Amino acid sequence: MATTRITDPKDGSGPFAWSYNSAGAPGYSTTVTDPEGNDTRHIFSSIQPTAESQFETQVLSYQGSVAGGTLLKTVKTDYQSQLAPVQVGGANVVSYAVPIRWTTTWAEPDNRVTKHERDWDYGFTYQIGSNIYDSIFAQPIADRDYDYGQGAPGPLLRTVAHSYMNPTQRLPERQSARSGALPHRLRQRGQPGGANPERL
Repeated sequence: MATTRITDPKDGSGPFAWSYNSAGAPGYSTTVTDPEGNDTRHIFSSIQPTAESQFETQVLSYQGSVAGGTLLKTVKTDYQSQLAPVQVGGANVVSYAVPIRWTTTWAEPDNRVTKHERDWDYGFTYQIGSNIYDSIFAQPIADRDYDYGQGAPGPLLRTVAHSYMNPTQRLPERQSARSGALPHRLRQRGQPGGANPERL
């Protein structure tokens, strides 16, 4: 399925055409082509072996097209999830899914890798019939940024801990940060640990 979106900043430079091409199962994906002909491919996968729920697990950015261009950057997202105790419409789905790790690899010029990790709350239990299940409030309790390394993430740069007045409140009561290296590196990169800014 292909879709085109036209944008125009009304400054005489436009209009600009963005195209979106989606492919179905197995392995859902959407390729976005910007007005300069550069592709970004979003890949969606099942994060539970028996579930039909699909989540974005990789974003690949190219200079040029997917077919003939150069891969510049890959962002891989890992999740913490749990299978729902009941089916929905006869299909297995997840009861919750939260991202726990964003690993960013810059293929050019020298395969630099960084990552951002997130821990979530300890959750709660609930009961359906005689069965007890676990879930979470989906509130972050810690974030960690790692420096760049060649072929693998570098050392820990910073840890931010989040605390709450009670487990059900959305607004953090307090945040504390510990730096493991020069924090200005993070500001210069423009995103925490090189993680995909759209995901944070």
